[in-house]
Amino acid sequence: MSLNDNKNGKTDPIARSGAAPLKPAASLLNVAPHIVNVGVPGFAEELASQGVSVVQLDWRPPAGGARLAKILSIVGT
Repeated sequence: MSLNDNKNGKTDPIARSGAAPLKPAASLLNVAPHIVNVGVPGFAEELASQGVSVVQLDWRPPAGGARLAKILSIVGT
């Protein structure tokens, strides 16, 4: 049974599509991580201080103004 076979021994449809064969998850541990941090900058700062390759994405939820106030008033009750 290869990595491209499913439990029944049949070839995985993704493998048949010509996509690259799946690699074991353990292979992820052989390379340095590259992180994209979304939101709280402190997470990215901590990773960067440890020498991790990290990009900070300045993103906020799309709610804002009156809509956010309404949501918070509902959640706060």
